[in-house]
Amino acid sequence: MVKLLLSYAIVGLAKGDGVEIDDDLPVWKLEDAIREKEKSKGRVIGELQLFLAKKDGAWLESDSEDVKKLKKGEKTGAVEALTSEEKELQGESGLQTVLTGMPKPSTDQ
Repeated sequence: MVKLLLSYAIVGLAKGDGVEIDDDLPVWKLEDAIREKEKSKGRVIGELQLFLAKKDGAWLESDSEDVKKLKKGEKTGAVEALTSEEKELQGESGLQTVLTGMPKPSTDQ
């Protein structure tokens, strides 16, 4: 088991955040962690759809235009493509499984 610090952004809301979670947990536990984090900030989040922020097999860079616009609550063509229905993470999938083969993110991703 490894602790992961995962950054997230909610499409349509400005400003993202991060949660710490064990890598051996299922995706639905990540959803719960995000809901709790948002609840602590006074936001009630209903159903979540989770997607990996990767393009062409690499994590999106935090200084990219796509990420900058997402943090402002805007969607770009790349974000639209990343959040297509067939790319949604399934709640029962393990985090280790969905992250397999991905390069380790740096602090700028």
